[in-house]
Amino acid sequence: IYGAVQTMESAIHNYKVLIQYEQHKRKFGMTVTEFARSHAGFDRCMELDLIALDIEIRLQLGDPAFVEDYLHDFPQYQKQIRRTLDEVRTKFVETFCPLQDRFGLFPTKFADYMIHREIGRGGMGVVYEATLGAEQKPCAIKIPFCKVSQNREAEIMERVQHSGVCQVLDVGEFQDTPYLCTNLINGDSLKEMFSPTKILPVCTAVKIVRDVADCFQWIHGRDVIHFDIKPSNIMMENNQIPIVTDFGLSTTTDRIRTKINEGRELAFGSPQYMAPEMFDRKFGTPGFQSDVYSLGTVLYELLTGRKPFMGSPDTIAEQVCNYPPARPSDFEHVDIDSHSGTICLETICLNAMQKHTCDRTPSVTAFGQQLGQWQNRQQRRPVVSLLPRVNAA
Repeated sequence: IYGAVQTMESAIHNYKVLIQYEQHKRKFGMTVTEFARSHAGFDRCMELDLIALDIEIRLQLGDPAFVEDYLHDFPQYQKQIRRTLDEVRTKFVETFCPLQDRFGLFPTKFADYMIHREIGRGGMGVVYEATLGAEQKPCAIKIPFCKVSQNREAEIMERVQHSGVCQVLDVGEFQDTPYLCTNLINGDSLKEMFSPTKILPVCTAVKIVRDVADCFQWIHGRDVIHFDIKPSNIMMENNQIPIVTDFGLSTTTDRIRTKINEGRELAFGSPQYMAPEMFDRKFGTPGFQSDVYSLGTVLYELLTGRKPFMGSPDTIAEQVCNYPPARPSDFEHVDIDSHSGTICLETICLNAMQKHTCDRTPSVTAFGQQLGQWQNRQQRRPVVSLLPRVNAA
């Protein structure tokens, strides 16, 4: 009983400390280090709990949090901080409702828009179906998690205007809530069009990925790297035409060089689709070929119905850097050419997913050309009649 009472008293004390820190953080912008120095009798075993709370508050306030923000003061927790950041971000992305929490149930008025329902969410924000003005023009409203990201995303999307890119209509802020308005795409995301038990025909998968690669040839030509290519960020207009969305993580080569020179963390995005160099620089420098890897991973998933690597973020990072993916032809249900040759579809896919950038398909242009060669070869293959033979006699 005495031990249980002590445990309860400790839990109450820790809870009070967390509440006190949250008040100081929201009111004065206090950091974990400042709080620890100023708080009498601070228990160092609570440092990780306070770091987790600090990350959660920063995300709620629209302030992006990075591993480097804590490593200087807490180098002993390097692995724990990375894991904590991933866990808090994941929970935040899955549960945070920026409009419902502030403006109530749908439909709700927001600036000149009427918000009707949530239609998607990702690591950078939540997307809602909306209508504009008295004409009730259909559109999509994205509420980014980071307050400063919507202007940069709008700037990049304007820079890469293309029929295969979602178009920006408006960008602004309403009652301290930033937003980005784009055209509403009529159709599902590519993610919703397949599953392990519902795989697209191989020719359809190749056509979709080649169309996306052609679009990225234009995007890369404007010095923009997407860094978050995945099926959920490819909308299928009328379930036929791929449209690239979500440029929240996109950047330019100049910004990449600046981040690398400053030693900033570049392991952002969805781990299952991230290139090895995003986790470890020994594989090369993050850049245009990082998008090649991600696009190769999308092709892999369309062909097999499965992601090449699965597990926790830490497990996926280790697999991406140290293990080859299973060959698509190894899956019993996958009907794919795997013979040797430069235009073998399996080879095209796996070359785009090579670990080192120097071994990988050099560009999205080359990747798209290889897929085009494969398509041309398929068209030239002789057609085998499935009708029964008729005896001429």
